[in-house]
Amino acid sequence: MAVLVAVLLLGFYVYRATQSRQLSQQLAIESQAIGSGEGVRTLRDIMGLAPMRLDCTPGELLISMAYLRCDVGGSIQARIQPAGLATYEGAESSGYILNGVYRARYTQRLSALQREQLRLLVRKWPKFDPEMEASRMLLLSRKNAMLVCEDGRLYGIPAMRDLRGVEPKEELFQVLEVAPARDPDAREIVCFH
Repeated sequence: MAVLVAVLLLGFYVYRATQSRQLSQQLAIESQAIGSGEGVRTLRDIMGLAPMRLDCTPGELLISMAYLRCDVGGSIQARIQPAGLATYEGAESSGYILNGVYRARYTQRLSALQREQLRLLVRKWPKFDPEMEASRMLLLSRKNAMLVCEDGRLYGIPAMRDLRGVEPKEELFQVLEVAPARDPDAREIVCFH
């Protein structure tokens, strides 16, 4: 009888520890998504860009990103489902080169191929793992934030290179066929690293 009670108590303890661990991981993932959303908002605010809708609804697939470097800064929001649109916004003297043309702000209809490639990227990109990273709140020294909405769930994308040395934001630029750029008519600036 004592062995049975001990086994039951041990089973209950393992069950509670597992539940507690899962809850802790879920809270960390949600906290990181909130941090990534705040990062996008903060960077857009620093660059003087209007607020961006970052809410997440079921059936939607959305990638929101903001980045800031010494020479260029901007934000992209790719709404893969249902609209199939990408909106580009440059900050100050920044913008994007699309089809060989500089544009500070632009909305592009995504092709079926681009939408499929973005779906594949979202599945491939590393998600925040609370066991691998204790805290992934936005560090302004990094000046990069990325948030994904997938079917009503928000999560942040770590700004880390994969085995090929490619960052998620660089893959996003490749699929959208855009490159961040300075306004060709803007005065030159010097960046110190």
